[in-house]
Amino acid sequence: MSLGRIQLERTLASNIEDVFRAWTEPEILVKWFHASENVTIQRANIDLRIGGSYCLTMQDHGHVCTITGTYLTIQAPNILEFTWQWDDKSKDPEQTIVKVELSSCMVGTFLRITHKNLSSERSVKEHLWGWEGVLKALGEATKNSIPKEDLGEDHEMDETPK
Repeated sequence: MSLGRIQLERTLASNIEDVFRAWTEPEILVKWFHASENVTIQRANIDLRIGGSYCLTMQDHGHVCTITGTYLTIQAPNILEFTWQWDDKSKDPEQTIVKVELSSCMVGTFLRITHKNLSSERSVKEHLWGWEGVLKALGEATKNSIPKEDLGEDHEMDETPK
């Protein structure tokens, strides 16, 4: 079975510590983590430790859904890796893995996000749309986001087995 993978990169005009906090502090995360203006985060619970869990409850046009997961790697302020599971199994029935990598650069912070083990091309397309919106919102929340144009394709199907 082919598993899908998304990788996006952005340069953010904010320091690395602020970007890391945006991903790890619930009161900040609820202000920016949305794929579109129609989506709002109703609740964010974060237990930031390896093995700790998170739960994001969001609403989109009246439809409520929840994403849960467990932190696999935390190397503040550079790396967050966590599982990702929708309560709505039609979005992706399998648990997937998200890795957020941050590094300081001259204009702020370079961010790479990789989402792997997506179950279908449809899931890849839907998650790509979602992550593009989320990163746009993060860029706006941290003053600016510059897509890195010279990186080639943003997504691909990975032949690595589960």
